[in-house]
Amino acid sequence: MKQAEYIQRAIEQLNAQRTDIPEAFSKEAREIDAAIEALVLSSNNGPQIVALRMKKESIRTEHTAKIAMMNGQITALTEVFNRYHQNPVPPGTVVHGIDVSVLDWETRARVMAGDVDTIAVLGGTLDRGEYVPPAEGESTVAPKAKAKR
Repeated sequence: MKQAEYIQRAIEQLNAQRTDIPEAFSKEAREIDAAIEALVLSSNNGPQIVALRMKKESIRTEHTAKIAMMNGQITALTEVFNRYHQNPVPPGTVVHGIDVSVLDWETRARVMAGDVDTIAVLGGTLDRGEYVPPAEGESTVAPKAKAKR
């Protein structure tokens, strides 16, 4: 399995797990509320009722922490996927006078495709200069510099 496929599958699994958490909390909360109601109907159960309410709050906190952790993982995986699998370029790649390696993948694709508006907003230039073909018999390879001794 390629890394991009792995990342996409992990994001899908985390999203699925994240959507199950509110339903699980609701179920647990209903069970606790039913237990509290049963205790209220009988007498002298104040400490047990308080304990159940505290348990409900701790479950809410636990589920909230799980969702926050999953959101962080999804954000990190999405960033890795977008950075390295959506139109990747080596660090320091400059196109139209703009370092495209630091841009998000959508903007990078626009710059590399030559989107005039995007390039202008980012301060780049489409001016590539005029192409002057080499004269007849002239080499297109630059001469090597002599090494100093």
